Amino acid sequence: MQLIKTWIRENPHVWWALVLPVYLTLFFIIEHFIKDNYWATQTSIDYHIPFIPQFIVISMRARRRSKSRPACARRWPARCRR
Repeated sequence: MQLIKTWIRENPHVWWALVLPVYLTLFFIIEHFIKDNYWATQTSIDYHIPFIPQFIVISMRARRRSKSRPACARRWPARCRR
């Protein structure tokens, strides 16, 4: 047992691996019991964001333009050479 405690003390990032299964288990248990109209990513401020159709066109143009360039040019334009 002392060996395990020493190893955890030397590797503090192991706590994430130990806590994550417990956290996910509790999260899914809580999600299972909530039956009403609940959406985890929907907050009250989201109802105040207006929908603007012009942004769809801008987004589609930007996405089309970025796909035409190689991946390295999108990330590091100065370093990318063909």
